[in-house]
Amino acid sequence: SYNKRLHEKKLIMMNSTYPHVRIAHIKHVVCPLHILALKKELDEIEVFETLRVIPGDLSVIAELTATCHSLGHQSQIIDNAGQQELYVTKSNRTTT
Repeated sequence: SYNKRLHEKKLIMMNSTYPHVRIAHIKHVVCPLHILALKKELDEIEVFETLRVIPGDLSVIAELTATCHSLGHQSQIIDNAGQQELYVTKSNRTTT
């Protein structure tokens, strides 16, 4: 069933080298769409869960890292097989 496959996929992501529960592909900095995409993806996960962001380029990482900092979420840049990715852990702090 769909729910079983979704659960299995989530377990695989949680057991990966860098645990996460959701993946977002944010390719470009297009104000304010990349920020809105990040917020939408964070709304889909629970507090203390981690979102993996696969960026189109380094400018996306820079912009989203600054956004995470201002919103109170923890972020970490990870080099994954030669490509930098951003891992965002959702905070219970609700800064707007």
